[in-house]
Amino acid sequence: MGQPALTLFFSYSHKDEPLRDELEKHLKILEREKIISNWHDHKILLGEEWDHQIDDNLRKADIILLLISADFIASEYCWDIEIKVAMERHNAGEVVVIPVILRPVNWKNAPFGKLQFLPKDAAPITSWKNQDEAFLNVSQGIQRSATDLMTKRQQKEQEAKKKASLNQYHQKVQELVINGQISFAAQLILKDLQTEVGLSDIEVETIETAVLKPYQDYQKNLDKYKKAFTHYAAQQYPLTQAAIDDLKQLETYYKLQPSDLEKIVIEFEQQQSENRFFFDIITVNSRGEEISRTTGTAEYFKETLGNNFILEMVSIPGGSFWMGTDNPEIERLCKQYDTDWFRNEKPQHQVTVSLFFMGKYPITQKQWQAIAVLDKVNIDLNPNPSHFTGDNRPVECVNWYEAVEFCQRLSRETGKDYQLPSEAQWEYACRSVNSYQLSVISEELAIEEWNQKYNLPFYRGETITTDLANYDGNYVYADEPKGQYRQETTPVGQFSPNAFGLYDMHGNVWQWCLDDYHANYQGAPRDGSAWTSSDNDTTKILRGGSCNYIPNACRCAFRNLYGLPRDYLSNVGVRVVCAPPRTF
Repeated sequence: MGQPALTLFFSYSHKDEPLRDELEKHLKILEREKIISNWHDHKILLGEEWDHQIDDNLRKADIILLLISADFIASEYCWDIEIKVAMERHNAGEVVVIPVILRPVNWKNAPFGKLQFLPKDAAPITSWKNQDEAFLNVSQGIQRSATDLMTKRQQKEQEAKKKASLNQYHQKVQELVINGQISFAAQLILKDLQTEVGLSDIEVETIETAVLKPYQDYQKNLDKYKKAFTHYAAQQYPLTQAAIDDLKQLETYYKLQPSDLEKIVIEFEQQQSENRFFFDIITVNSRGEEISRTTGTAEYFKETLGNNFILEMVSIPGGSFWMGTDNPEIERLCKQYDTDWFRNEKPQHQVTVSLFFMGKYPITQKQWQAIAVLDKVNIDLNPNPSHFTGDNRPVECVNWYEAVEFCQRLSRETGKDYQLPSEAQWEYACRSVNSYQLSVISEELAIEEWNQKYNLPFYRGETITTDLANYDGNYVYADEPKGQYRQETTPVGQFSPNAFGLYDMHGNVWQWCLDDYHANYQGAPRDGSAWTSSDNDTTKILRGGSCNYIPNACRCAFRNLYGLPRDYLSNVGVRVVCAPPRTF
């Protein structure tokens, strides 16, 4: 059978030697077949310690035959030593004990009384009419037990071998896993080991899954922490003490390593640096003289479509502001320009705007072309509509419907929700009360205080000059000198941005808004949303002024109400916004 023969120990009384010898003859065939190997005290060699040899072989035997007779039961040695050891080993599952009834005797209450006896029906061998049949019955029973025992032993050996192979593979996987990953080289090594130790694909997959699970569970918990960190950091960074305390609870609960948490912070700060740009913020007085120049910074992301389309979207922090123009200023403007036009900028009302992203520049002609050649959503787009041509000039001569189509195509291609800005979003972004943003939100300033602190006509300050924006420099707004009248658009980004990092919010091209025309702000939304109706053909709002308009029209609050949605004008362009992705 390919494995060592089982050791069979005869426990008997010397007075039963003739019967033992006879049984040994009947078991000879099992010896020749290498199923069993007999041992009894006659095999003790001269010079060997008798009791030591018996005890040693008794404790090493696989099968112990108890040859039962009155003399066997009467033997002190058999009863106190051999039967005791045999039953102890039997109860421990270490040996098979087979009582063989040689001669009639009362054995019912013996320690081995509940075992299965031989010959059949526990009939003593000497009581059989044909003792050869009795010995045959005994030898066949022993053979069955030996075969069964060898099968179990073989199974155990196979199980032990399998366990050793599994342990070997498990240990090797643990050695090769780095940061919860099994590299390509490690996979090759493990494949060789799998073949060597004979494991199935399911077995190795189970081991690898078990080894990797703690790493994966830890990583999932680390990702939860990162998600929470990103959530809090998006609200304010550096983190507030309350946010730090909350994150500390997660660190303790998930048993996270400080070194891993440090990596999250470093990654976040690097990403902030990579997704951030710096610029000069220039402020002027009423004479157009520079009175301050500070360094601003803004977060942004790049939208790329793989067709030379790159769109930079700047993060505009949420906040509250007073939209429109205060009554004294409106009256001054109406008197100065002899028109009631400016009354459409009233009543001044508080609006709360949520975080959103806005195009760093007006849409350029190159960007327009990249989207115009894509499949339409509703209407066709002319790839080259502009009067003043140039890849980096703002696209113009596009009507409101085409601007909406551009946003719809961009949304379809990116999976984000791109739109034209609402009037509130546009004015909020234009004013860019950046360095005071937190105080604007937290102080909830009254309208008079807000106007005094922040309600300037331009994001530059009290006026603008043609060194800071592209408009008709033949006209002035305050005390600044006249400037250049370029009579055409200029490439986007030629002039310094506002405090949010947005370029060309004053002049160059008018910018479509999503809102419908309303003569004033009575009933206007307070949440920054667009004020629309069910009639898409109604007049739309334009903001920002243009290269051929006077500086007054470039003010943050100025509303151009002559934007018929089907109009094509050489001074009307597009700027887009989108909602931020969810961080938690």
